[in-house]
Amino acid sequence: MTIWQKASCLIRPASMSHHYAKLIREKFTCLSELADITDLWQQVASRYDVVGKQAHDARIAAFMLAHGVTFILTLNPTDFARYSSITAVTPQKVIEP
Repeated sequence: MTIWQKASCLIRPASMSHHYAKLIREKFTCLSELADITDLWQQVASRYDVVGKQAHDARIAAFMLAHGVTFILTLNPTDFARYSSITAVTPQKVIEP
């Protein structure tokens, strides 16, 4: 869902967004939504004192924790700084020599 949200905000027309989202899904492993993610999301939000818009990042953090994912590629690494088990990496860091 996050891939689609970002792709559709940045790329027009919508058909191109669909095209790029499909390419991303073909190149990367897509993890499934877990039935109990809401409970974990609430635990993460409570543990890290999350309020307001930060709840979106808390949901991503909960999803990552549920799947054992410890790194996230993001343009906003400070959004994930509070989560001790997650390392946020920017695209610039990935391409630096």
